[in-house]
Amino acid sequence: MVMSKIKQSAHQEGAGKLGEILLEAGVINKDELNAALAISQEQSRRLGETLVEMRLINPQMLNAATAADVLIRIARAETFINGLGVRRLRVRHHEDIARIEADAEGMAVLFDPDRRNQVVKYLKELGYTYVTLDLAGDCAGTAHEAWNVEAKLHR
Repeated sequence: MVMSKIKQSAHQEGAGKLGEILLEAGVINKDELNAALAISQEQSRRLGETLVEMRLINPQMLNAATAADVLIRIARAETFINGLGVRRLRVRHHEDIARIEADAEGMAVLFDPDRRNQVVKYLKELGYTYVTLDLAGDCAGTAHEAWNVEAKLHR
């Protein structure tokens, strides 16, 4: 029941940060979130770790909410960049790095200084520290290449 509420809240408009997702799902209340945020800041720890330590959520709830947060951030980033005229793209999430993959036409759009600054500003607002453009271009499906290399190494 709680897990389905987390998933539902992740799809609602305005969700996208861990605390917001858990609030929307009714898993924690505003006072609990504020207390956890204060402890997290004071101890320089991640909010999720603090919530688990305070026993307000369990590790499975944290994983579900974190996955939902990542998917929301990626979708928002891709929608924003698409709105600037980049038609074929993927944003890859690597913790605090957003790696943008685009075709040659999309790269030309992103190389424009004004658009580049807009993208960087927006992705930083989404919580990314670094925003990169993958010069290999549009790499849809390349995750399988990495798995294949890994499999060959372990044969």
